[in-house]
Amino acid sequence: MKPRESPAALLIVGTLVAALGLSTTLGMMKPRPAEVADTSQATHDAGDVSPRPWPIPPIPLAILALGFLGIGVGMMWHGFRNLRTNRGLLSEGVAVIGRVVRIEHKQHRNGGVFITYQFADEHGTVHKGIHKVSAFGDALLHAEVGQDVTVLYDAWAPTTHMLDVNNVRPVDAPRRRRPETS
Repeated sequence: MKPRESPAALLIVGTLVAALGLSTTLGMMKPRPAEVADTSQATHDAGDVSPRPWPIPPIPLAILALGFLGIGVGMMWHGFRNLRTNRGLLSEGVAVIGRVVRIEHKQHRNGGVFITYQFADEHGTVHKGIHKVSAFGDALLHAEVGQDVTVLYDAWAPTTHMLDVNNVRPVDAPRRRRPETS
């Protein structure tokens, strides 16, 4: 069970990594100065300036640049997918009352405050989830074990769920459904 990632963080970091990969790729495509046979003449004419600002050979640099570009685009795609899922749950998800069962403060690389919650779907099956608390504007920053929380889940796939952190959908609010197309 993994916590749901913030779509905004994935989109921002993905964009930065993709931009790094793209700028490195474009930097490799700059035309190189003409090769001069006499190295002493080339050093004198060029003023000891290397053709590229980095001393990495072209093939490993190309692999690195394309790797950054691929990772960045993948993170952006994952962020957009999470954003779409979150929007779908906010507009069409079933809202139920869940309960905070554990709060964990982690200090390692993926540190932060993690809230474990559980809820029962309309069939009575109990599901658990983890929410990583954001330090910026998260209403659950000071949550306590046993506190009631609003959980939104997909009626057709109850394993897809999230906390309604900002109480966008109260439990008694009707679901908004998309108009069916004929």
